[in-house]
This record gives sequence, C-alpha cells and structure tokens, in this order.
Amino acid sequence: MKGYKTTDSEVWQGRKDSSEKKLRWHEIINNVSLNEFKGEQGSYTFLGFSSHEGVIRNHGRPGANKGPEAIRCELANFPVHFDPAIKLFDVGDVLCEEGDLNQAQLDLSQAVEKLLESNTTPIVFGGGHEIACGHGRGIHSFIKKNYPDKEIGIVNFDAHFDLRPYEDNLLTSG
Repeated sequence: MKGYKTTDSEVWQGRKDSSEKKLRWHEIINNVSLNEFKGEQGSYTFLGFSSHEGVIRNHGRPGANKGPEAIRCELANFPVHFDPAIKLFDVGDVLCEEGDLNQAQLDLSQAVEKLLESNTTPIVFGGGHEIACGHGRGIHSFIKKNYPDKEIGIVNFDAHFDLRPYEDNLLTSG
C-alpha cells in the first residue's frame, strides 16, 4: 500500500470514570497495524481515509483529510453503552499522497476488502465524498469473490450531494 499510517495512540484519550463498569471508547479501543490485523468475528474496525484531494478538485475547502483524526477524538470519550465484549479496532489511515487520488482509492478498496476477509465490520472515516468510491469498490470486490449472487447497498452520510461531471478526466469528491 503506497500511503498508509497507523493511528497515533494519543488520539484515543479521554476521561476515566471512577467505576471500572463505566468505560469509555478510548479504554477499549485496540490500535493495530492493518498489516498485522487478524480480525475477530463480531468486531468493528475503524479505518480512516485521509484525503481532501477530491474536495480540492471540486474547488471546495481543503481540510477533509483531517476528518478521520477529528472523528476519533470525538468518539474517544463516548461511554460504552454496548457489551464490552464487542471488540473495537483501529487500523489507521489510508493516505492520499502527492494528489494521487486514484491510488488512494485503490488502497482504500484493498484495505476494506482485507478487513471484510478478516471477519470484522469496517467503518470508514473521511474525508470528502471520494471516500465512497474506494469503500464501495472494496465491498464489491469482497462480495463478488465470496457471495457472487448477492447485491450490495452503500449509505454515505453527508450534508449534500456533490454530483458533478469529470473535469480533465480526474476523479473528484463529486
């Protein structure tokens, strides 16, 4: 994978309650490298897509590449209101280096496929709309290999749709 980094453990910090029965997400998260990740049935795994290249190409405001870290910082202090036996993993971020959005999306799709093959549910943090392409491609590849008769659906949460034609044959966040 061309662009990748593990999550800095300082991101997953927060307060500790007086009772060990009251845990926060930062207390149960398992930081692990994507390359070493083995997965666990019934677990959830966070993967960041640190890119704002598509946003820039759409003449939007840069900064979406900071999204994965910002989301982690906000999640860190969430109370655990689910069975603490459910494992949460963080495998770091796919990076868009040198403006190579095509490569970054390919890397994202391969990472998502690897997580699915590891029996975990990937949750991808972004970023701009360009997150949907690599995420969807990874799910599609996994489904076609393992469940060729199944169809998939993808939900992408955002404030608005950015549906635009290609400019100069380059991918964007739209």
